[in-house]
Amino acid sequence: GLPQDEQVILFSSVDTQAYRKGGTFVAEAVRALKGKTRQPFRLLVVGHRAHDWEKTAGVPVTAFDMVKDDQLLAAIYSAADLFIHPALADNLPNGVLESLACGTPVVAFDIGGVGEAVRQMETGYLARYKDAEDLARGIGLFLDDPDLRRRVGLRCREIAEAEYDMNLQAQRFEDLYRSVIHAG
Repeated sequence: GLPQDEQVILFSSVDTQAYRKGGTFVAEAVRALKGKTRQPFRLLVVGHRAHDWEKTAGVPVTAFDMVKDDQLLAAIYSAADLFIHPALADNLPNGVLESLACGTPVVAFDIGGVGEAVRQMETGYLARYKDAEDLARGIGLFLDDPDLRRRVGLRCREIAEAEYDMNLQAQRFEDLYRSVIHAG
């Protein structure tokens, strides 16, 4: 049900209003970009209190409460042109990996282990920590350059398959456990 004539920026979190998830920075970045991109955009918000964004975002919003259906979640990531992950603390978040797996570039703060998956201009854009202006710069860059977004989206999928496949992860854990057992 998303309009075809608008680009879609996805922000999701268990609690979309939690300060540590960075929603304040999303709101600031989105307001800074309003009317400044080549094509209109909408914010797609998924998570607890997502509907609160309809009153405060300043741009069109489509809101979903928590999504537990994996197929619907994959469709949401795939429908988005860009995923924003402005968390203030995180390791290697599932949302980033899910976005990569769906071929959707990520704009995130450069914190914790996020930079392992979000590689500057390869799988997305790493903004300076707590810098809404830099976050907006990264978002605008991808919204205004569909060729860049397409190329990076393809690379996202390649990296997700090559480095984050569940079978590969299971094999890595098995190898680690075997090495620990044999070392002891």
